[in-house]
Amino acid sequence: MALSCSGKEGAGEDLPAPEPPSGQDPDGEGLYAKDEGVLRLATYNVGSFTKSGQADCSMASDMVTEMKADIISFNELDRNTVRSGRTDQLAEIAGGMEGWKYVFAKAIDFQGGEYGNGIAYNPETVGEVISQFTVPFPDAAEPRVCLVLEFGGFVFASVHLDVASQSERMAEVAEITGRMQDAFAGKGKPVFLAGDMNELPSDPAMMELRKNWSLVSANSPTFPSDAPKTCIDMIFLMDGSGECQVSGTQVCTGFNSVNTAVVSDHLPVYVDINLTN
Repeated sequence: MALSCSGKEGAGEDLPAPEPPSGQDPDGEGLYAKDEGVLRLATYNVGSFTKSGQADCSMASDMVTEMKADIISFNELDRNTVRSGRTDQLAEIAGGMEGWKYVFAKAIDFQGGEYGNGIAYNPETVGEVISQFTVPFPDAAEPRVCLVLEFGGFVFASVHLDVASQSERMAEVAEITGRMQDAFAGKGKPVFLAGDMNELPSDPAMMELRKNWSLVSANSPTFPSDAPKTCIDMIFLMDGSGECQVSGTQVCTGFNSVNTAVVSDHLPVYVDINLTN
């Protein structure tokens, strides 16, 4: 099923919900089959790999490989912090996938290192970054940041909205929308926003966001990973920003390579798109 997502509200909600993966692979295509020519955009809050005490960065590399993502937003990344053994987590994740590149954005200084968001991508399929910037939110309960990468055919942003204050989330989505419209209006490129929104799709800040953005990811639970009940990890398309087709979306509830409940308390979600520009 293909769905035009330029200015289409609730695109993700209109797509059929796929059956959860069974852990079996009868066709030899993996749990997350992918059509030729599709770009798979994903988002995942990894919780600094500290939630279970048993996780490491290689697990995320294996998951991204298994879900066949081309680009992915990561939330709650540590970079050279004490609690993570002075590991640059995003560098390790990308290093586990041949040829992948990455960009990290600091939200705060933490334990002798940094903590924030990042984007990892496969340049063979999405191309190289041609511009980038951040939108910082220093006055949030915990300072946050939105990382924006522009590619030749689309724009992809990673954000982790404030956890404590609805009014702060409202301010953050207004700032993001304004900055994205200023930067990319008239360029004809689809603009995607991905991350942990800390709200349900029907909550006030998300409804404010959806005045200018369309939800294109599955409206299915992503948290907590051991018994998902709420959808707070999402991918949006900015209305009027560029033409594309959404051909599928799924919350990844299981993998052959890892136990999702060990890696993080969130589940990853992806959207399949075909660029038409």
